[in-house]
Amino acid sequence: VSDGLRWLDEDARRMANRRFVALSEQQQLSILQPLCDAADAGKTEGRLTQFFVFIKALTADGYYTSQIGLIEELGYKGNTVLASYPECVHEH
Repeated sequence: VSDGLRWLDEDARRMANRRFVALSEQQQLSILQPLCDAADAGKTEGRLTQFFVFIKALTADGYYTSQIGLIEELGYKGNTVLASYPECVHEH
């Protein structure tokens, strides 16, 4: 992870002589978009793309286990008792 974060800062310094977190959103996207495109295309053999996929998964996990992601977006109601269990409706 530290190698990936270091790479982001190095690329940001080459681009704008600033750390990644100090870049504008558009500048950050210009660095991250090629990694996202590669990951979406299934081209995950590069270390930087692997780093991006890992961080993206951690971000999604963090969001969907937070109150805003789990409860507000997904509508999770917590441990509630069900009167019956719904049948499996997908084809086998």
